[in-house]
Amino acid sequence: MRGAVELGYAPPLPGEEAAGGTPWDADAPRGDWAETSVRSGRTQKVLKGGIQVSFRALVVIGNLQGAGGFGVGKGRSAIDAMRFASAYARRNLFFVDRYRETALVHDVQGRHNNCVVRIVAVPPGRGMTAGDTVGTILQQMGLSNFSAKVHGRRNPYSVVRATFAALSTHQSIEQIALKRDGFGHRPIRFTHCNHRILMAA
Repeated sequence: MRGAVELGYAPPLPGEEAAGGTPWDADAPRGDWAETSVRSGRTQKVLKGGIQVSFRALVVIGNLQGAGGFGVGKGRSAIDAMRFASAYARRNLFFVDRYRETALVHDVQGRHNNCVVRIVAVPPGRGMTAGDTVGTILQQMGLSNFSAKVHGRRNPYSVVRATFAALSTHQSIEQIALKRDGFGHRPIRFTHCNHRILMAA
């Protein structure tokens, strides 16, 4: 079941520090966090005493400023599953250094099982070309210019994990400059042109 995007600041849940073992960081990225329920469903397990029913939810979040994460939660009710998934997503954040606040610096690719997600960096102004799940994740992270394609398995859980695996390999212009220059002693100026990063003379 696909949920709508809800905007608003996501504070820590009551008792989250004691239950999760990770206190809420006061220096964590702030902003208008967007939260989307990608998938929620009902599961059941047959036991000796009867059938045990539980719920599972997959939630992705983003602050529209280059930070985002995902979480999977389980609970006795759908509300509990959503709450646990949202709490875990806020502790499982990924960060992307955006080019001109709207695009990626270079192409990235991620894989989970046999699901492969490839995200192509396009110049600002090109727009968005992607499926619902990948497009929602990238938009919530503040990206508005990209082209993404999913190959192989289309399971929502695999697509989300492969997408964040791809984003985790993204590097900033400064990181690429240090690699090209060796020790970063020589100043390098970069320009974004035709899907590539070119070193200007």
